[in-house]
Amino acid sequence: MINPNIKFKIWLVIGILLISIVINSIASQYVARKNAVRLLNVSDVLIPASHKSQEMLSSFKTQLRHYQDSVVFGDLGLLTEAAGLQLIIEQQLDSLMTDQIIMENNKALLEDIYDEYVQFCVASQYVYGMLAKADKESVEKAQELTPELDERKDLLLARFTDFSGRMSKQLRNEIAAVNDDTRNVNTTLMLFSAIVVLVALTVNYFIVKFKIIRSIDSVFERLAVAEKDKELTSQLYERHRLESLGELAGGVAHEINTPIACVYNNLSIMDNYANMLSDIIALAEEMLAADSDQLPPLLGKMQFLDERENFEFVMNDIGRMISESSESIQRVSSIVSNMTLFARPDAIDSVRYNVVDGVKSALKIVHGEMISKCKLYEDYQVVPEIIAFPGEINLVFLSLLQNAIQAILDDGTIWVRVWDKEGLIYVQIKDDGCGMSDEDMKYIFDPFYSTRPVGKGLGLGLSVANSIITKHGGTIEVASGVGMGATFTVVLPVISKISRQFSMKSAEVREEVENA
Repeated sequence: MINPNIKFKIWLVIGILLISIVINSIASQYVARKNAVRLLNVSDVLIPASHKSQEMLSSFKTQLRHYQDSVVFGDLGLLTEAAGLQLIIEQQLDSLMTDQIIMENNKALLEDIYDEYVQFCVASQYVYGMLAKADKESVEKAQELTPELDERKDLLLARFTDFSGRMSKQLRNEIAAVNDDTRNVNTTLMLFSAIVVLVALTVNYFIVKFKIIRSIDSVFERLAVAEKDKELTSQLYERHRLESLGELAGGVAHEINTPIACVYNNLSIMDNYANMLSDIIALAEEMLAADSDQLPPLLGKMQFLDERENFEFVMNDIGRMISESSESIQRVSSIVSNMTLFARPDAIDSVRYNVVDGVKSALKIVHGEMISKCKLYEDYQVVPEIIAFPGEINLVFLSLLQNAIQAILDDGTIWVRVWDKEGLIYVQIKDDGCGMSDEDMKYIFDPFYSTRPVGKGLGLGLSVANSIITKHGGTIEVASGVGMGATFTVVLPVISKISRQFSMKSAEVREEVENA
């Protein structure tokens, strides 16, 4: 039997680890809720405000075009449409000025824009109204006021543009702040966990060295082995999975933000094109209804619009933007789909699994991190499916790819190959990074061993990966040297028995302990 004093100290070590897990869990939930509120604020306030500022800028440009066209075509109806746009823009300004978050740093700018805009609209209706009437006295009087009005127009356009840019910048800064906070908290929690684990291991070392009787009974040994094989491996796997997702969160946010920004920009441009096409359709309908003697001036208007807008370029540009937006949305969908494979734990039962699909899924997840400093060469053969836990195998590929990227300082290359031979499937991930020494290679599969700086990982990646591959009946082979890069080769059997021996063995040992 175990000495009560020793048993108390063992429970003390377990208590320290449990306290670490509870503190990490509480801190993670607190930060997650805080960031959720911030992201909700971005979604409910900043994104609509950014859209509204872009729409306001677009409406103002359309209004300026109506003022100009009213003079070119002598159409007083365009002044009425411009007045209608004035009401819309004023409503948008009022809406933005009532939002406290938007007004924190932009109050003076919005108030100046509002005052300048109202004065500009009054002056524009007066000046362009006289120009559109086309009588000599009105035109001469209006021409005296035109230079000052143009100066006001340029100043106001610059202010609308500046405010729209500020809204976009505030949105980007808020998203970046959430990402930075999450990354900093993850680093702190990982450092805290490493310190607690180090303290627990130190206490455990002295317990083992000075207190535990060497002739411990066989039942206890079997129980320790069973728990280590099942529960500890499961905990390490889950901790490393969450750690990997935390490191990828910032990169994925950036990957998603880029295509979404592209779609927003294209929608804004296409809105302007839609207004222009509406004018063309209206003019075409007028031409269809006109008599032959009325056609020449209408044709002149159409030619003027074509020279100003370049119809052929607009139609080609619309097609390009639709294609570009579609590709951006598909990119976002692909990123979310691949993240889902890593975010959810595996089911209890194993399933059919395609190794090539797993490697490609992991590559998509690290694409944003890899593309900035690595070239990628891929070589895939058609290989048979295996029976496996997809989430676990995918995590192995993700860990090896992350290690390869981190080993490359700048302008490196990564090679990925998949092939099968004599009933075995080989997945090789090779890099030309800094490599490892012979001393490091002795310990790379040990838990908590890492060559990275403190706070940059818990040293669980290769340990968990090796456990997962061993569980699936395979092996991981390593070849490396200092300054020569590293080559990791995962070998998996095509026919593998993923059984529940861990659960059965643990249950049998527990029963023996209870009987003892």
